[in-house]
Amino acid sequence: MRRSRVDSTRFQLAVSMRIRLIRKLAEQLNGIDLSRWRVGDILDLPLREAELLVAEGWGRAVREQKAGAANTDGEFTPKQQK
Repeated sequence: MRRSRVDSTRFQLAVSMRIRLIRKLAEQLNGIDLSRWRVGDILDLPLREAELLVAEGWGRAVREQKAGAANTDGEFTPKQQK
């Protein structure tokens, strides 16, 4: 029997999520330590924690974008020099 090979780059499970911290009313939210970050920072968090911050209105998902393009917040991401 021949096994098919799965291309892992096409079928990655979302285990983390990038969010921008848009509100911070305390140093912790439901056990998530936010003491190192301030409003405006981008956090790479485990999916469950990121979804909780978004649901509570403390975070907004950061979508991947092409270098050199303006993001949805109107900020500019410069191209990386090679």
